[in-house]
Amino acid sequence: VDSKYTVFDVLTMFFAHDDPWVSLASLEVYVRRAYRAYILKSIEYHQDESDSPLFVSWDFQLRKLGQSEFGLPLQSAAPSTPATPSGGEFNFKRIHSISDMSYLTHKWEDEPTRKGVIVPCKY
Repeated sequence: VDSKYTVFDVLTMFFAHDDPWVSLASLEVYVRRAYRAYILKSIEYHQDESDSPLFVSWDFQLRKLGQSEFGLPLQSAAPSTPATPSGGEFNFKRIHSISDMSYLTHKWEDEPTRKGVIVPCKY
């Protein structure tokens, strides 16, 4: 499901569905839609001793600034606006501030992998 309309309120009704495939599908679609701003590392399906309810866990990381969802280059919000020249005929050097340097040190550090879980229940 990929649309410009919100489907979260509809998906939750299927989390604890009697058909386990419907339940899993709604859980996965919910996670994939809700975590579009993150990098989903993995999605795992779990089952306890009984056949249901199934539950889902996933690993995710924060997306780096400027990184698009599918690894495609980001489009400019104003494509007709020319970019700031870098270098050029005068080849000016930019003076970096302390905050710029701290950004560079954090740029190379990996984001921690986080964990999410949804356990459906009937109510």
